[in-house]
Amino acid sequence: METFYKIIGLLTVFAEGFIVFTVSGSMCGKKYKKIRHFALVAVFGCVYTLLMTCVSSLGVPVVLMLAIAVGFSFAVNFAVSKGSMLLRSASIATTWFFLHALNYVLTYGYEFIAERFDIQDSYYAVFLVANEIVKILIFSLMWKLYPFFSELGRKYLGLILAISIGAYSIMYSFAGIIISDYVAMMQMTSFFSILFIVVSLIATVFAVTVKTGYEKEKREAELMATTNSIMEKNFHQLEASHSTIRQQVHDFKNHLLTLRGMLEKDEKAKLYIDELLQASYDQAQYSLCGNAVIDSIINCKIVQAKRHNIEFFHRVVLSSELYISSVDICAVLANQIDNAIEACMKLSDNDEKKIKVEIWQKESFVFFKVINTCRENPFNSNNELVSTKNDPSGLHGYGIKNITKTTESYGGTMKSHYADGEFISVAMLPNNKH
Repeated sequence: METFYKIIGLLTVFAEGFIVFTVSGSMCGKKYKKIRHFALVAVFGCVYTLLMTCVSSLGVPVVLMLAIAVGFSFAVNFAVSKGSMLLRSASIATTWFFLHALNYVLTYGYEFIAERFDIQDSYYAVFLVANEIVKILIFSLMWKLYPFFSELGRKYLGLILAISIGAYSIMYSFAGIIISDYVAMMQMTSFFSILFIVVSLIATVFAVTVKTGYEKEKREAELMATTNSIMEKNFHQLEASHSTIRQQVHDFKNHLLTLRGMLEKDEKAKLYIDELLQASYDQAQYSLCGNAVIDSIINCKIVQAKRHNIEFFHRVVLSSELYISSVDICAVLANQIDNAIEACMKLSDNDEKKIKVEIWQKESFVFFKVINTCRENPFNSNNELVSTKNDPSGLHGYGIKNITKTTESYGGTMKSHYADGEFISVAMLPNNKH
């Protein structure tokens, strides 16, 4: 039986080290790929178990044992992860505090239950195993939060480090008071200790969650702004190219007309020139609404649609100047048409592929309407648009987000619906002079 307890004790120490090394390493960012990372952590867990067993057999004070454990944790963290010293310190301190806090609550919970129901000491080994399983499960539930830890700023990392060290110091002090013979003092101290632990846990998790959520939104906004700016620049360059091409087409037609007059008696030459003239007319069927950005976007997308055998129709009627920024027009119209082209490209060659773009003004509003053929209803039962993109970067859905955020920033609306095999997207923006 004594051997069994020793094995349980060794497994408990190994589990403790494995949890600390794995969690703190994930918080700082893994240096190696998953298999190699966990293999190293397992090896260091075995070394940690031997180290702490030897230290314990020498009768070293608890405080010194903790210092050795924390120091070894730093060594392992440098070996398996990356990050600044502050990030490493905060992750290790937080992990040790969480681990001992859970152990503290579970142990005193067991002592309370054992005393109340007169549970025999032989069941203590079962408790040790259950204790480790519970801790592993709890740490596993927070697994998705760990990678965000490395994105926190120095101020937040410093705050979490201070909270963890302060909370652990108070918890350790409470542990010394609880061994007092005064039952009332034990009960009161236990209550406040557990309360403090729970509050500290919630505060730390909340800080990480709020901060990472803010950082994610900030990155999305920066990405959208950069994307829109690049789109605007590209469309201006395309407009300049189209303008040059239109001038060349115009000159080319004049040259052909001159040649045609010179070759009146050569019927074959006349037919050939007529074909060239017709081709030049076909190529010139682009948008010329007067707004450079809208013309650039539509002209570019016409070429893209033709490349994929998609029929493209457009009607632009602008009765006055647009006060919407070029970047925001790109964010709305270009994304609408891009989504329509992507939807048509998913259709089979036998399906009708058609896109209609309509832009008009009514009172003080501008409407951007894009219709595309669509085989299936893209909305789910909750009337939410479901993305069908398989994008490992996690950037799918940014087009819709971009359109929605842009229209909302102007106080406008973005509405989409599906009807009779067509997906209709309508963005309405106020056209007010700022």
